[in-house]
Amino acid sequence: MIFNGFNIIYILLLTILFNINYNTSAHDICNKNWTDCENPWITKLQQKKFNNDLNNINFNFGEQIKQTNFDIPWFLNIPILPVLFATSPTLPNGHCKRQAQRYLQELRNGTLWAAKMYDSSAKYPDGIIDGHVGHLGNFDECYNLKVKIPSYDDNNEYEEISGNYCLVKIEYQQYKIPINKHGPHTLDFDPNGSVWEAIQEKGDFRRANRKKMEMALCVPATCSADDIKQALSKPLEIIGKDKQILVTTGIRANTCQTQGDEPEFSNAAKVYCYVILGLFLFTGLGTWYDVSKNKIYNEQSKKNDADVNDDNDVSIIGDVLCCFSVKRNFKSITDITYTHPGLDSIHFIRFLFMCMAIFGHRMMEFYKLPVTNSRYLEETYKWRWLIVMYNGPIIIEVFFAIGGLLVAYFLLTELDKTKKLNFMAAIFIRYLSPTCSDNWWTNMLYINNYVNVERFCMFQTWYLAVDYHLYIMALVAVYLFWKMPRKIGYPFLISIIIIGCTVPFYVTYYQNVPPLWLGLPYLRDIREIKYFVEHYVKTHERIPSYFVGVVAGAIIYDHSLSPWRLAKVWSRTLIILFGLVLSTATQSMAWKWYDPNYIATPLESALYSSLSRPAFAMSIIAIIVLLTIGDGLETYHAILKPRWVQPLARLGYGAYLIHNILQIYDLGFTRQTRTFSFHTGIFETLTDLIVTFSISLLLSLTIEGPFRRLEKRFIMKQKHKKTTIKKDTVIENNELAKKIN
Repeated sequence: MIFNGFNIIYILLLTILFNINYNTSAHDICNKNWTDCENPWITKLQQKKFNNDLNNINFNFGEQIKQTNFDIPWFLNIPILPVLFATSPTLPNGHCKRQAQRYLQELRNGTLWAAKMYDSSAKYPDGIIDGHVGHLGNFDECYNLKVKIPSYDDNNEYEEISGNYCLVKIEYQQYKIPINKHGPHTLDFDPNGSVWEAIQEKGDFRRANRKKMEMALCVPATCSADDIKQALSKPLEIIGKDKQILVTTGIRANTCQTQGDEPEFSNAAKVYCYVILGLFLFTGLGTWYDVSKNKIYNEQSKKNDADVNDDNDVSIIGDVLCCFSVKRNFKSITDITYTHPGLDSIHFIRFLFMCMAIFGHRMMEFYKLPVTNSRYLEETYKWRWLIVMYNGPIIIEVFFAIGGLLVAYFLLTELDKTKKLNFMAAIFIRYLSPTCSDNWWTNMLYINNYVNVERFCMFQTWYLAVDYHLYIMALVAVYLFWKMPRKIGYPFLISIIIIGCTVPFYVTYYQNVPPLWLGLPYLRDIREIKYFVEHYVKTHERIPSYFVGVVAGAIIYDHSLSPWRLAKVWSRTLIILFGLVLSTATQSMAWKWYDPNYIATPLESALYSSLSRPAFAMSIIAIIVLLTIGDGLETYHAILKPRWVQPLARLGYGAYLIHNILQIYDLGFTRQTRTFSFHTGIFETLTDLIVTFSISLLLSLTIEGPFRRLEKRFIMKQKHKKTTIKKDTVIENNELAKKIN
């Protein structure tokens, strides 16, 4: 028969719980009056021989092993957590302890509610060697547990016991055993060697931390996180000490949950619901008004045999209602308006990289939630082509560069036409973007990437803050560039890029910060990742990429004033060198930092940290510039300007804001460990894309589209004049291009 340690322990537990002889008459007295009940087992635990008795009670399996004449390995002597908690003499006196004793007694009696509390807890860790370190039990069984039982004090009264689901963190390591964290590191261990070789944390960021476990424990709701920690810390420490293992226990209050913790439907939530309902009602009313008005105008047009402009409303109320028209906003989304040879490719680039970002964030969820096959995730670090995924955070540089390009291009157009710039108006209009009950003020001030970063309400809001800061910087820089001669202006913009590159260079070289984001297997809560909080979300480390886009926007604008074109040979060569070679090289060069056995010099790390981001941004932005100024790129124009992509790209902003919310909800709703596979990640990403862009369409029709129209109607007073200027400029540029070709 195959030796199965878990089955033997489980059978032993049942023997302990249900086959211990006790006096039946005493049990009857306990049922009648709990105040007179004294469990001899509990009393025994509180005697001086606690250490030996605890071992006898919970580890009788060890005595059976001793009879076979070999030593008990530590991994066969792991305590069963719910029993250890309920029998712990270090559990503080109070209501929690009384209910824990009641729970243990009812468990011996085979009572349903006690069996549920025990059943929903994690009993014995499995798969630790392969990286399965999160054992989540059954959340719903514990959370939904609520029962009334006879009170200890009065037979005529009842008290309520409900479940409290907690995640207990247990960390263990060998006593006084030196650990070599300098390598060489490997993912393949000698099967004939010690189990500790596969468990010890040796500084290999590719591997899940096997010495830290999370175990689900269901306890009475009267027990706090501190009660649980006190009940488990000392017993586990004593048990580990016997095997020369240092065991520490931790539990945070926010990792415990009861039905009583469910938030109430607050007044703020009610107001939010009323606002959303009002927006939907206003959208319906605006659509009805717009359709009715068009019908009347069409009838008048037929009668008068003349065109009637349905965009001119006689009342402000009519204008406001039309801003909420689904018909108009849907038309704005679906209209195909390709007019510029280079800028039109932005739609495809945005959509492509948004899909990549959604896929990357979906794959990150596999690291946040415990998986049964962490070993497989670790093996993927050996596959060089997956550097595209592991160094995926670099793609965010493309969005910053595109933002800088558009700001520079349209701001220069505005300055050349009006000869002035209203800074405050430009900043205020940009502020009218989506701006949490907690930490809300940092989001409104767009400083949430510097203040209380560890408490941000939405993972993706850091991007909005960085983009807003860089937008303000770009307004000033582009204005100064416009005032300068071009031979001074371009060196001025390039100097900003160079200065921006010195910041990550200094941080990496002198503070020994990694040049990129490493250690995904350690990811549980992104707010606890030091690199993310202190470097990744900071504006001053994103300046180079944004201003690469600003320089590109200036080049594209200046080219619109010149008949010069880049020759076919150079155009085709450069688009391959930048779009393919430079982007691939920037990504693949990161591979060496994902090899823990490679020791890069501080200078090498600092150079990659400072140059990789702007280089990758340049590789993609160069495509837009070359499509604008180059000849012989008709094939690229056809590929990058499909008709279907423009409407989807217009939904990209909403998709960025909401996609991670859906993924987090899915993560929380799962409640169980998962199994990682690429096909699962791909299929879940496809679901993300469909649901995300569908909801984004709904938001665009009810919120983004209407408020953009309101902004143009009531804030940008010179809307029609500016639109005419821009259209005339585009027509002139296109006619000029036709003459040159």
